Amino acid sequence: MATKRGAGEFEITRRGANYTARYRLPISADGRRRRKSFTAPSRKQAIAAASAYRDRVELGLEFVKAESSFEEYFGDWLKSETARKNYRPKTVASYSQISKPIIAEIGNVKMVDLTSHHVDRAIFGNKLGSKLAPDNRWMLINLVLKHAFKRKVIEQNPCLYMDPPAVKPVDEQRALSTTELAQIIQTAERLGILETEIKVLASTGLRIGELKALCWDDVDYETPAINVSKTSFEVAGEFGVGAPKSRNGTRSVEISEPVVRQLQNHRAQQEVQAVLTPIVRMGKSGNIAHQNNGLVFPNAAGQLRRAQDFNKLLRRVVIESGVTDPTTITAHTFRHSHSMLALAAGLDIFFLSRRLGHSSISTTADKYGHVALHSQTLGATVID
Repeated sequence: MATKRGAGEFEITRRGANYTARYRLPISADGRRRRKSFTAPSRKQAIAAASAYRDRVELGLEFVKAESSFEEYFGDWLKSETARKNYRPKTVASYSQISKPIIAEIGNVKMVDLTSHHVDRAIFGNKLGSKLAPDNRWMLINLVLKHAFKRKVIEQNPCLYMDPPAVKPVDEQRALSTTELAQIIQTAERLGILETEIKVLASTGLRIGELKALCWDDVDYETPAINVSKTSFEVAGEFGVGAPKSRNGTRSVEISEPVVRQLQNHRAQQEVQAVLTPIVRMGKSGNIAHQNNGLVFPNAAGQLRRAQDFNKLLRRVVIESGVTDPTTITAHTFRHSHSMLALAAGLDIFFLSRRLGHSSISTTADKYGHVALHSQTLGATVID
């Protein structure tokens, strides 16, 4: 027979060999009264389960979300964090991709039941045959569980008591010498392909997304400088322009007079080409009227240039330049080379960090600190 109690207490009933303890939740904001039932073989076990749940509620833990599965919680988390932190579409797509093997392993596990065993399954399990590195999965699941812990959805973050998986060593990025840069630039000039793009990348350290989103209004000929305030993205065939990668990504990058003249010549050629070819054939898209979107480096129709089109042209230039290991050179190589050559020439690492638009100077120091120290050593021996 049931014994009825007030809110926060239990109703105990017996049916057959089992006991059920019902906990009456406090009245919710919408005025509804809810109950949570716990069934066990003994009265003591049923009360213990209900008591544990009551304690969670009294601690202020979000009992509704705690009962949701990891897959449900992840979907809510990604949606809310995208809005709160203004994640770029590329970041959202990346997190969604990383989450697939995690959800395949523990997607149906309730948040309240998650343990370190489940985390291990999530980062090392391979139900989908995924090639995603464990450290990528660890990064994402730790983000989600940190969020859940801060919002009192779970009592503890299991990741706090675990060692992160070993990070697979990454091959050191290639940095071009001044001789190799000259070879590539001379080849671009001879072929008439990506000449200005390569010169701007190598002399400014811009990211390729920032270069593609660059507009003529962003070029200040008087300072002279390039004002970076946006980047392009390409996700699942969709193109767009958004905020830079970090808050410090919005910046002014000074340029030299030769780069100014190169950009002026490039604009003049672009304007002539727009007049000569008002209609452009763009592969499967057919004939397209040339658009004036104000982009510095658009495709032939004046639109945002696709990454694969840029990479194809760059590959041709690099191969014909005759530099060694051409397959190791990408658009990012010019950014990395710019950084290495600038530090070797004595540029302070703080100013390099601002120039590159890194989120913090520690990011720059982690990547290039060894070069900066070497430069200081060279500087110290000049007087000797």
